[in-house]
Amino acid sequence: MFLRSAVMLILLTGLLSARSFTDASGKTIEAEFVSLSGETVTISRDGKPFTLPLARFSKADQDFIKEQSNAKPVAPVATGKLMLAGKELRKGGELNVVEAPLTEETLKKTRKNKEVKTIKLGVVLPANFDPAAPQKVLWISAAINSDAERTAGNISAINGYSGTATANGWVVVAVDTNLGNPRQQDHLPADFDMAVQQQGVAMLSAAWPGFAKSKFACAGFSGGSKSSFYRLGHLSTAGMDVVGLFLGGCNQNLTGGAKEETKVRGGDLKKVKVFVSSGKTDDIATVQDCESVAAGVEKDFGKVRLEVFEGGHSLSQEHLKAALGWFAEAGDTKGK
Repeated sequence: MFLRSAVMLILLTGLLSARSFTDASGKTIEAEFVSLSGETVTISRDGKPFTLPLARFSKADQDFIKEQSNAKPVAPVATGKLMLAGKELRKGGELNVVEAPLTEETLKKTRKNKEVKTIKLGVVLPANFDPAAPQKVLWISAAINSDAERTAGNISAINGYSGTATANGWVVVAVDTNLGNPRQQDHLPADFDMAVQQQGVAMLSAAWPGFAKSKFACAGFSGGSKSSFYRLGHLSTAGMDVVGLFLGGCNQNLTGGAKEETKVRGGDLKKVKVFVSSGKTDDIATVQDCESVAAGVEKDFGKVRLEVFEGGHSLSQEHLKAALGWFAEAGDTKGK
């Protein structure tokens, strides 16, 4: 069916009038155009929004969608507040945790595992946050070297980044389920992690008018840096503009695995700057390991930067600040 593979989102507002859309095979559906983000189209039918690849539509519909997307939008009212799943999120560097049911589309990826039920979003907003405006968003991944780390989830790592990030104008996000980190959960397939992360994207897109036009970076330390390769793919294939990847204490290049699992496009990777942070006395991810990672990612990504600090296996706040500033700079990402 035309919408069978679409990801169901939560309700959106500000829809246009309904029209008949046709897919590449000639099947039609009455729906309302909502938005275009990259190559991802959001439409709504009977009050239920769905996302589909732009290429899924007929040539005439693609032209219509692009025309509507380029039309001058009605500016949203900037209330300065962000409501997510019925909860007003606090600003100024506080950690907000919001929990909501998993959608039917996400639950399908559990292969009928009844233990996983909800999505949990950890969000930290800077003091000057305005939901009407595009922002810079840092998406965090945590290590999963033990059952305890897996249960603690990605949100447990967010405070290691939020102070430096929000002080420099970045929103910080991490996403889990009621079981903890959705990546490599027992009895759950790999594509479940992608479904959970993209449900988080959908929830924030619906609640935050400027979200889809924001700039994104992914970050992780040690095992979390390895998961960040996959997280980058999750965000990119959801239509988000990922411009940076921070790898702290990373001893393995997982670009190949991320490309295979998430189907992220090579052109999207070329837009991403990679900052590899290494501790001079780190005996887990040695300087040589980090040099190997930096050299390995060069062929797939845009600019690559390796920096070494005086210290061991730890997250360097100085390097994190430098990376975020670098990611935020305008300009192309060609060359080293």
